Amino acid sequence: MNGPLQATVGQYLGDLRLGYGSPDPDLALIDVRRIEVFEGPQGARFGAGSIGGVLRIQPEAPRPSERSARMIVGGALTSGGSDSREAALILNQGFGAQGAGRLVAYIRHDGGFLSNPGEGRSALDSVDTRGGRVALRWMDDGWSFDLTGVIQQVSAEDSQTVPADRAGFSRSGRVLEPYRSNFVLTVDRRQTLFAVSSESRFEMTDRHGWTWAGGGSVAMGETLVQRRRIDPLPSNVTAQGVDLTRSFAEGAAFGEVSLSPAPDWRVAVGARLSATRIDSDIRDVALSMRLGRDARGISFRLTPSLSARWDAAPGLTLFGRFEQSVRPAGVSEAGGAFERYQGDRVTLLEFGARSREGWNGLSGEASVGWMDWRDVQADIVTEGGDLVTDNVGDGVIHFISLKAAWRPTDTLDLSGGVFLNQSSLTRTRYSTIGGGTTDIPNVAPVGAQLSVDWEPGEIATLPVRIGADFRYIGQSQLGVGPMLDVPQGGYLRSELTARLGDERAAAVLRISNPFDTRGIRYGIGSPYQLSEPQAVPVRPLTVRLTFEAAF
Repeated sequence: MNGPLQATVGQYLGDLRLGYGSPDPDLALIDVRRIEVFEGPQGARFGAGSIGGVLRIQPEAPRPSERSARMIVGGALTSGGSDSREAALILNQGFGAQGAGRLVAYIRHDGGFLSNPGEGRSALDSVDTRGGRVALRWMDDGWSFDLTGVIQQVSAEDSQTVPADRAGFSRSGRVLEPYRSNFVLTVDRRQTLFAVSSESRFEMTDRHGWTWAGGGSVAMGETLVQRRRIDPLPSNVTAQGVDLTRSFAEGAAFGEVSLSPAPDWRVAVGARLSATRIDSDIRDVALSMRLGRDARGISFRLTPSLSARWDAAPGLTLFGRFEQSVRPAGVSEAGGAFERYQGDRVTLLEFGARSREGWNGLSGEASVGWMDWRDVQADIVTEGGDLVTDNVGDGVIHFISLKAAWRPTDTLDLSGGVFLNQSSLTRTRYSTIGGGTTDIPNVAPVGAQLSVDWEPGEIATLPVRIGADFRYIGQSQLGVGPMLDVPQGGYLRSELTARLGDERAAAVLRISNPFDTRGIRYGIGSPYQLSEPQAVPVRPLTVRLTFEAAF
């Protein structure tokens, strides 16, 4: 479920915002220090596009007074597929004690694993990824200046989708339903995005325990969606279609103050005021003329936040929080005309308890909560097979979340979690998607995770580290309405790893999907093939071996 400019989950590379209604960039996780997950609405802190949370990738920062290099090479084999390979280079150059630059370059080939009987070939779905990242840092007297640039190109020979019944679906019926069709039309859809963003933050703490944090951000850019329908017959090669251009600009100021009103208490209050302007223009390609323009002017949104925690007992903390987040209104194109939709708003109320490390390093967290989602923005399919955005109704989610971590020995770490959701969406657009109540798409009723990390010792003076990760991906539906209420998930995703070596040199063995589990990662392929539902399957058993060396 996605709006035109902001996704439900925001993605950041450090403080660099990655998504503005564009597809997931799927950046290669190379030279990454850690990945931070902020659950639930984060409107006061991160602004629009974070109604479901934020995923922030923190890369390794440039290191002053250091000149170093690191190389990574590897390959992989996939059951029933072709081989894979990868290489990466990381360079760090210090400029004295205050400045440094860091360069990351990589290339990766993920071998295909699907067959295409129509082409008479197999493994055509291979994916090639190449990219790089440049970061500069300058530090002086308590402040720092960071400049980051990233580029990545992903290309594939063929789609990674298969007929849904081959990926675990089955079909049954009392009568046959034969049909015949002729392929006389091709469809081409392209989306181009250009965006620039800047953000400044500050934080101050006084001797009485008060903390002030705040800042401002500016983002602007343009998205161009080009949609074409072309009759391939020689007698008619005229392209029919439209170009939808959206220009957006957003400015925001945000702040938070936290204090201790009483011993063992901590309270934080924050808010974000954003001003957004979105202009849309639609042009007919065949007629070379403008069909319409939508300029709504500037809209203002205020999103508050409130949180509190109480150290009720040694090792036990009770907490609660109230959060809101929004996405702005906009327009979609349907049949050569504008279809306006409203902005949506998510409100979260959560209460829980958290224990710090106690008996034998055991800690845990439990929480219950409620989310109210008004004027839900979602992608729906028009009669012509185009994906457009609309408000589909109001939703409510009740949830329970349990997490635990245990360190029984100095060499063994265990962690895991379970969540339970009960969601409902009351549909209000009867003409497009029907009425009634259904589950909110992409919200699974249950999910679970277990991780094991073990350091058994050394082999030939080199440290050994073994890990395992198991995740149950709960079943959900892709979207709302005809051809989008497709099931996905409902499978176990697992990975085993073994690492031999230290920071100077290491070999890493990674086994993904060791049980060769079949399942659906994503429940749709092309919306223009509604008569033949497509799905993205789980990658089969894959064994990957990589080598790392630092200089």
